[in-house]
Amino acid sequence: MKIATYNVNGINGQLPVLLRRGGRSRLKPGAHHLENVSHSPFGAPVVLLNANNRGDRRVEGETEAADTPDAFLKALGESLKGKEGVDADLATILKTHLLKTAPAQNAVAQAKDAILKLASERANPPQPEVANG
Repeated sequence: MKIATYNVNGINGQLPVLLRRGGRSRLKPGAHHLENVSHSPFGAPVVLLNANNRGDRRVEGETEAADTPDAFLKALGESLKGKEGVDADLATILKTHLLKTAPAQNAVAQAKDAILKLASERANPPQPEVANG
């Protein structure tokens, strides 16, 4: 898997690009026109490319190779944090507790506790102190 930058309809971003063996590339013939963009279970966009096809250069600016599951999950967490409309604090909780190749046995409980703490902080923001004067 690789991380690629893209520009689609004037929107810049980064996304994980999964490579598959054999078959045709999932990129349309024009630069930056992505076809069959699917979403991972976490909502991050994933584009399937043919590993044998050098036409994958149409997605410009490959920045790093993510060859291991751990690297994929880290990249997924980062792409979630940077995605518009995604709560960065919740994405951080997912990345910290769940997006790991070997999460802790109680990772779901830890994530739940972190989410409840975040919700409590947002429901009861600290009140600014008013000086009595």
